[in-house]
Amino acid sequence: MKFSYNSHDALKTTAELQRAIDAATDLGETLFVEAGEYIIGTLKIRKGTHLHLCGGAKILGSGRYEDYDANVRTFVDAVGRERGRALIYAENADGAKITGTGIIDGRGELSKTDSPPFLMRFVGGKNIELSGITVKNSAAWTVHLLNVDTMLIDGITVKSRGCPNNDGIDIDSSSHVTVRNCDISTGDDSVCIKSTTHKKCSDILVDGCKISSEWAALKLGTESIGDFENITFKGCEIYDTEGCGIKVVPTDGANLHNLLIEDITMKNTTGPIFISLGKRLRVYFEGDEPRSLGNIENVTLKNITADVIDAKGRPMNGNDYYVTYDGMWGAAKGCIVINGLPEKRVKNILIDTVRLKMPGGVSDYSRKIENIIEMDAHYPEFSVLGTLPASVAFLRHVENVNIKNISYELKAPDIREPFCLVDAENSQISE
Repeated sequence: MKFSYNSHDALKTTAELQRAIDAATDLGETLFVEAGEYIIGTLKIRKGTHLHLCGGAKILGSGRYEDYDANVRTFVDAVGRERGRALIYAENADGAKITGTGIIDGRGELSKTDSPPFLMRFVGGKNIELSGITVKNSAAWTVHLLNVDTMLIDGITVKSRGCPNNDGIDIDSSSHVTVRNCDISTGDDSVCIKSTTHKKCSDILVDGCKISSEWAALKLGTESIGDFENITFKGCEIYDTEGCGIKVVPTDGANLHNLLIEDITMKNTTGPIFISLGKRLRVYFEGDEPRSLGNIENVTLKNITADVIDAKGRPMNGNDYYVTYDGMWGAAKGCIVINGLPEKRVKNILIDTVRLKMPGGVSDYSRKIENIIEMDAHYPEFSVLGTLPASVAFLRHVENVNIKNISYELKAPDIREPFCLVDAENSQISE
């Protein structure tokens, strides 16, 4: 079936397009949305729906908040805002597909509302596919998967910058998800594995993606109630990224096991690698019970190349999430950080074959180790730790951490030693 409808009334267009989707789904047919602009509110995808956006088709988000359906499953995110409304919403939509070369553009007009809508949200369901399309300008997270089992996201383009909390692809309490060959540019986390429920997030592959972000490229956490297991990031190019290229930060009690990160290149990126436990231990859905402190074990990083830059040096403006020892994001500098807690070490980490160009540039350093704060309940960013006593790698509260075949150069002279190990049992760094 084909759909084309000439109206700028979002309510009418939404109703017409929804009727067309439902009719095609009932017949087991694909709905082809033809070239044109379609301003809509919430569109609901059903079990078996196949929506194909033809070249030149542009689905545009309404600028009226009331056009976004409130009859959806909501939650409270890591910064305390209720979330759940979305432009494209699919619940238990087994076998659904959204394909083509068209565009879904949220236009970002509602980013300053109390609960800005996501662009696309998939809740439950299995055997779902999202391929080929361009998604852009979300008012909040761009693509959110919650409790999904088996989904392919293949060759999509994500362009979502300029609004607060512009995550790219958030894989939440889901399993058997593949994200491959995607081009992702976002204002916040580009690809983020998280668990806002007690359900485990497992068997995730992110492969062959090109990624840029104003705040973290590949991330695991911070929402992290359910465990994380068997997750792979590979073959990705990270460029022009602040907030760290690779960030592994479970803070809500999750146990993280079997994470593989390999064949990653970073250019013009801060960080570059931040792995840290925390004990914020919060919940996101009413009635959920908080967990006790979790762990990070069995993580492997192989063949990592990074050209690292200093952060921009903007002040944190008193935001408690980002209080730093130095008071400035840029003053935090950055290096490889693997950081546990006094009562719970990070264990069994291997980093093998890493090539770094680090900014260096610290000419005076007198800070004592005991003045480096513990991560504790802080929002986990390496800026929280302040400028560390290492220009290349800092390990603290770890056990059986081995960094080998590491080569590095400093772009500017630095008074600090390249490596610093504190409370690092059976751990070593070798060039």
